[in-house]
Amino acid sequence: MATQVYVPTTTDRSLLLRRTLQADAVVGAVSGAAIAVMSGSLGTILGIPSTILLVIGLILLPYGAWLWYQATRPVITHRFAWTVIGINALWVAESVVVLAMGWLPLTQAGFWFIVALAVAVAIFAEVQFLGLRRI
Repeated sequence: MATQVYVPTTTDRSLLLRRTLQADAVVGAVSGAAIAVMSGSLGTILGIPSTILLVIGLILLPYGAWLWYQATRPVITHRFAWTVIGINALWVAESVVVLAMGWLPLTQAGFWFIVALAVAVAIFAEVQFLGLRRI
């Protein structure tokens, strides 16, 4: 009995970047919706004003849609990829500044929430950079 093995003859060198952008889009949109809907209760738990959480959530929704749209185009431009990597890097830097400066009356849960989000966004940026290098 012979087993057939599928060996792709062509590779999509943008697949890693494309999938990472799509994952970033889904995570951004879903978390944006959740943060916007639960901004009041999250504000209490995290020590972040609910207005700030609502604004962040409402920004993440169209951002996720924009990422998804761009990630599903036939060609992902370098300019777009660098823009997303830059936005993600800015998110991480702003998170560090917010934590270092103590601008928000964060609870311990709020501190770790910001750390966890910054780490997740940094991972997205790193994998997107690796995916861009493959192209």
